[in-house]
Amino acid sequence: MRAVEEGVRDRDSWIGFVDDPRLDELRWLAANVPAEDAEAVRLLAGYAGASAARFAWEDLANDPQFHTGGVVRALCDSANKMCERDPRYSLALAKTATRIAELLPAKRYPAKSLHEWRGEAYKEYANALYRRGQFGKTLEMLDKADAELDQLDHVGICKVAVLYVRACVLYEQDDLAHAGALAEESAAAARHLGDIDRFMRARLLQGEVVYDRNDFAGAASIFEDILRYGERIDSSVWIARASMGLGICQVELPHLREARRRLEDAHRRYGQLGLDVEVTRARWALGRLAFVEGARVDGIERVRSAVAELTKFEMLTDSAIATVDLAEMLYVTNRAGEIPRVLDGVVETFTNAGKLTGALSALGYLKEAAAAGNLTKQLAADVRRFLSRVEHQPQLAFLPPPPELTV
Repeated sequence: MRAVEEGVRDRDSWIGFVDDPRLDELRWLAANVPAEDAEAVRLLAGYAGASAARFAWEDLANDPQFHTGGVVRALCDSANKMCERDPRYSLALAKTATRIAELLPAKRYPAKSLHEWRGEAYKEYANALYRRGQFGKTLEMLDKADAELDQLDHVGICKVAVLYVRACVLYEQDDLAHAGALAEESAAAARHLGDIDRFMRARLLQGEVVYDRNDFAGAASIFEDILRYGERIDSSVWIARASMGLGICQVELPHLREARRRLEDAHRRYGQLGLDVEVTRARWALGRLAFVEGARVDGIERVRSAVAELTKFEMLTDSAIATVDLAEMLYVTNRAGEIPRVLDGVVETFTNAGKLTGALSALGYLKEAAAAGNLTKQLAADVRRFLSRVEHQPQLAFLPPPPELTV
């Protein structure tokens, strides 16, 4: 390494390359990027903590002083950090970043840099749109990001992220075949670039896709790989995520002793991390496990409690899906008479929250099926899957399954 560093410093090493325009671009970037980044911090300091509405109203894209690569990079970074906490704010930041990126002058910046920054901005715009469930517009922005990034000589981390977000959209749209293929491609690219955290995120999505195909053993194998990664880097977050996925798979296989060990570990770790919603999700899974183990009354009460907690956290979709689990348990234990009251409760919660979507139709259909003695495992699974999709696609209409699936 010392020999290489000495060679790089030796001007004779660059004979024959001194007139290469790429060298000029590198010199320009080395000299200007740090200064632009520092200036961007100064320019945007007044907007730290500002509301999304105020930020959007300011319309920074129309102010020439903000037309720098540094501002684009800073806005993209902020949009990425805000995405999970406040998707609306992230969307405002990313939208501004794309507008400014499109205005950056080609005479001032190297072409490759412009393509990279614009691709990054479109990717963050797509990421924010995905979080808000605007899937059609998400795919449009991903196409624009691809068009920019394809102009580069290499596949970078941004391209990996684009593949991953596209896979997530297709997964939400129930296109499991294409979602799985893109998740695999994203994982391979991330691993090649040495970004193991992104690799594992893509693997986690692969596990969810495989689970939804009812290949529980295959999904468990993926979650075991992720668990080993979490243990190797001593990350409670990754261990908890993997243990949760693995435990749910083991319930279905069924390997009940292993399922309990994994789910209890996930529950404990989420509690230590202070992730209250994840703690409740783990309790929900443990309730389902208790029911399968034979402790049916205990399992029912645990899931009922999880429904109440998820409603308190305003996790309405999760509470509805847990309610479907509860209805299925009640039906199996000849307590179908309790199902209308249980489902009416979640319908009332959705209505009060203004969630007037196909979810109400799905829950209503499930209620009728239970009353008619036609509630099947397949019907419950179909309703659960629909509820998970309609959260991000409120325009979806619930289509009852063919009669032969409910008799």
